[in-house]
Amino acid sequence: MLGRLVRWIGLIWIASIGVEGAWASATAQTIASEDQVKAGVLLNVARFAEWSGPAGQPGSGELRLCFVDGASLGPALTEWSGRQLGARRVATIRVPAPNALLGNCDVAYVSETDLKGVSLAALERAQVLVVSDAKNFARYGAIGLITLDRRVRFEVNLAALQRAQITLSSRVLQLAAIVEAN
Repeated sequence: MLGRLVRWIGLIWIASIGVEGAWASATAQTIASEDQVKAGVLLNVARFAEWSGPAGQPGSGELRLCFVDGASLGPALTEWSGRQLGARRVATIRVPAPNALLGNCDVAYVSETDLKGVSLAALERAQVLVVSDAKNFARYGAIGLITLDRRVRFEVNLAALQRAQITLSSRVLQLAAIVEAN
């Protein structure tokens, strides 16, 4: 009798480990990675951007999102390719080098390692919304993605947006931390 009880408890214990392991695996798959959250924040900010200069709104119903090949956020950004974002469809464009971001981009994600090869002034003149998760990026660029208390937030440099002739919805600005330019 005692032997059966021990075996029964052992089987229950093994089954509970299997269920717990399956639950942990399913939970891990439903939790978005930090890169996926950053990509979502980036695109939701871009959704409420308006290009007001000579370039006007991005053409052809596409929101062209560019990033340098090998960027850590690249795979998460690529997941958005083909999705509708408001009235526009997201087209992700992987470029070979930072200087190629100047081509046909509406939004450019620039990683910290790629910042050295980019002219932010040239991107602003081309009316490109520049976003980065580099430390203190919003002090000299338009949108900085930051992580505080394990939450992704964003900072906005209004002067950089103005130079690029891009405006953000007031509702988006209420969610942002406004940063003064250096």
